Amino acid sequence: MKTKAMNLVALLGLSGLLIGVPANSELLSVAPSQSIILPTGSNGVTQVAFQFDLSGLPSGEGRRIHGATLEWAVEGTSDSEVSEFQIYPVGAAWSAARVSAQTQSLSIGSTAEASWEITPVDHDRGLGGLIRLDVLDMIEWWTIEPSSNHGVVMSTAGLSGEGLADQLASARLTIYYGFVR
Repeated sequence: MKTKAMNLVALLGLSGLLIGVPANSELLSVAPSQSIILPTGSNGVTQVAFQFDLSGLPSGEGRRIHGATLEWAVEGTSDSEVSEFQIYPVGAAWSAARVSAQTQSLSIGSTAEASWEITPVDHDRGLGGLIRLDVLDMIEWWTIEPSSNHGVVMSTAGLSGEGLADQLASARLTIYYGFVR
């Protein structure tokens, strides 16, 4: 889905969302091309892998990426505790079918690229369950070096994998971009 970023702001009323993004930015919003919930480890951490196809992002001389967010409205976050989320890059190509069949494991980066907290105050404001991770640096790298786009792993101790299974498709990667002429 590609449209003017300001149309999205007007539609959703999120005036604070696009700070630093030029008003004439275009946007590309994509759902995961593949996703999978990884088995919960002995540490109780739930991990979800997503991959996004960026082929719909126009390329060319003068293109600038102004912002990039991974957003996901998830149900089941605690309204009385802080839920923390981190995102890590995946280092090699993978297939959800092969990972599910346990014939392949994911190569997950050791340093979080972004993090987000959902607090009880977010629930009080009616925002509970909204994860919004700033992934601009990672997206810029993926556009410079497309072969490095193997997706991301979102990690949290606040939710069980079983509760997330039918929510995977609602994640969206939104990229705000424009061209300098």
